[in-house]
Amino acid sequence: MSILPYISRPAPLTLNSGGYFSNDGHTSAWYTSTQYNSLYDAISNKTFVAYETVFMGAFRLVRVRAYDHATGTWGRSYNVGANSAVNDDDHGVPGLAMNADGRLVVSWGNHNADFKLAISTNPRDETLWTAAPPLVGAYTYPHLVLLADNSMVCLIRKTYNNGQGGFTIDNNGVLVYRVLTFVGTAITVGAEVYVGDLGNDSRWYASTAILGGDGLIHQACSRSNAFDTERLHAYYYKIDIPNQRLVSFGGVNAPFPVTLATMNASFRIYETPAGETSNTPAFCFDAAGRSHVVTHEGHKDGGGDPYFPMDVKHMIGAAGVFSAAATIGVTASKYNAEGVAPIAAGGVRVLWSVDGFPELEQRGGDIVYRDLAAGGSSAAFGPQTTLLAQDAGRGALDSPVTVKDAHSDIRGLFMERAPDALRSSANDQRCYAWGDKGMRPGRVRPFVVPKALTGDGFWIDLSDTASMFSDLGATRAQIGDNVKQINDKFGTGNILSNAGATAPFLNRVANQHCLKFDAAGNGTRYLTGASKAWAAGGYMTTAVFRPFSTSAASRNLLSLDEGGGLPRVAVPINYNSEQMRATAYHTTTGTTVSGGATDAKYGQDYIVQSYTIGTTLFLYVNGVLVASSAITGGAINAIAVLMRLGASAGAAPAGFFNGLLTGMIHRVGEQTTQMRDADYAWALAQLPS
Repeated sequence: MSILPYISRPAPLTLNSGGYFSNDGHTSAWYTSTQYNSLYDAISNKTFVAYETVFMGAFRLVRVRAYDHATGTWGRSYNVGANSAVNDDDHGVPGLAMNADGRLVVSWGNHNADFKLAISTNPRDETLWTAAPPLVGAYTYPHLVLLADNSMVCLIRKTYNNGQGGFTIDNNGVLVYRVLTFVGTAITVGAEVYVGDLGNDSRWYASTAILGGDGLIHQACSRSNAFDTERLHAYYYKIDIPNQRLVSFGGVNAPFPVTLATMNASFRIYETPAGETSNTPAFCFDAAGRSHVVTHEGHKDGGGDPYFPMDVKHMIGAAGVFSAAATIGVTASKYNAEGVAPIAAGGVRVLWSVDGFPELEQRGGDIVYRDLAAGGSSAAFGPQTTLLAQDAGRGALDSPVTVKDAHSDIRGLFMERAPDALRSSANDQRCYAWGDKGMRPGRVRPFVVPKALTGDGFWIDLSDTASMFSDLGATRAQIGDNVKQINDKFGTGNILSNAGATAPFLNRVANQHCLKFDAAGNGTRYLTGASKAWAAGGYMTTAVFRPFSTSAASRNLLSLDEGGGLPRVAVPINYNSEQMRATAYHTTTGTTVSGGATDAKYGQDYIVQSYTIGTTLFLYVNGVLVASSAITGGAINAIAVLMRLGASAGAAPAGFFNGLLTGMIHRVGEQTTQMRDADYAWALAQLPS
């Protein structure tokens, strides 16, 4: 049997019972002040979602996942290229758009820093990405809008500190933009344009930015103080890029840069009463072109902390005038509570969170909604309905956002939020998508048992934590524990262990448990097994892992030694920078085969297989043969007495692996193409979904 039938065939999938499409979100997988982070494309009939996830420790990744409406399935998630990392930022979250060529464009980054850009290498394809020049500046929260001339505007908040730009306090946030132009995957970034500010001691918190039928970019915003202890008012404006001015809903023109006095006089559509606080507004158009703006209003003490509950406020803009704000519900969330989305038959749905867990610092709860039929006033909303509730197995739900140009299957998203106290390390937060027919859950891969060993070897099964111990057989490992011992799941008695403090951690990525070989300080974590015939008759190793490296250095996922202080049997899986490698030894002569220079992008999941048949060494990456060679001198050395996972197998461990391992099979003396194909099929089921 050839391996080719498996290359594009996913492992069996079943719908998860929790309703989520992904469970590898971070504290803030997206943010209401970074919309849009998702869009529907009618040509490919797919909805694309960009979100932030945790990779390792302080390292974040921005990833994109697509829902295929023709098949009704979610695809795998892909990190947006080699520069997708965000360092230790709980919401350095992405904005997503599609350019005129059909290429996806993502912008993201840390608070108050240069912002990153990536573009999909191919149109309407989330699997491959090309890095673009960064947006250089102290930026936060991008909003990407494609214009009629095929250029793209990136609206973004810029920070000015005391002594900069005439400000006399730190952390002022003003609105600026950069224009992006495209030739294939090449992006040219235009000069920064200063739109305006909301005065000293302020930040500009912007809503979704939407291109209106008048050719102008419509957006709402609120004004916070510089340290964000209150958010006040709701402003609505139209950005006229060619004429570099803001246009009010009633038609007043104000050239850049606008001032607080101008914003209050001509652009404020809702004034927060004295002694109260509001929120960043949510905004959308309905099918008739009416503007819907939603915020909330609640009391505050002298420190700016609100008292619960807070009233959810809704306003409608039509014919140059906004209606008075009407209360349509109550929320207990200080931030990110409301969303508004177009729905079937020209209506809109307002969503918000209620009854949040107190440990979540006034964020999240049940997601509820009320629907407004086409043409209705704020008084005509339907009854309040719970879309999804928090419960003992599901955290507080938060940040409802809208899909751009949405398909009826997926109109919006919301997410599970971790407590603020955990935001620097929280992962495994679930992300949800809803549409006219309810939730659109992802699918999870059922557990698959590989073919049993006929010789010696090892099978690491991370689906069953009973095989993983934090204290050398004393206790079942929990997430976050050092894994001091792993027992082979084939029942052959093989054990990998580490009695010291350098064992890997037990972690989870998406639906899979994994071993985390920490990237901090480039890591020094490993497990060792001894006194086994790890390579007699050759070997076949299959591993599912997510590599990471902060430097170009040799890193060993698995190494075998016959006791001479060097890995004189084999290094079945090794990588240097982004290049996969394998080495087999005949006596003291090593034969190394290498894949391409970029076979192993960090942060992405890979299936790597390395094996010997006779006197030939083979290396496969994701089901594709990337290298093979005759072993210099003949057959591989027969006996290995030391096996090390995560480092070289010499007397002094080195070449430490950084990344996540979700599964491994190491076979001795049973290498065939049929077994290779069978182990690859098993490995597909170990990929995080």
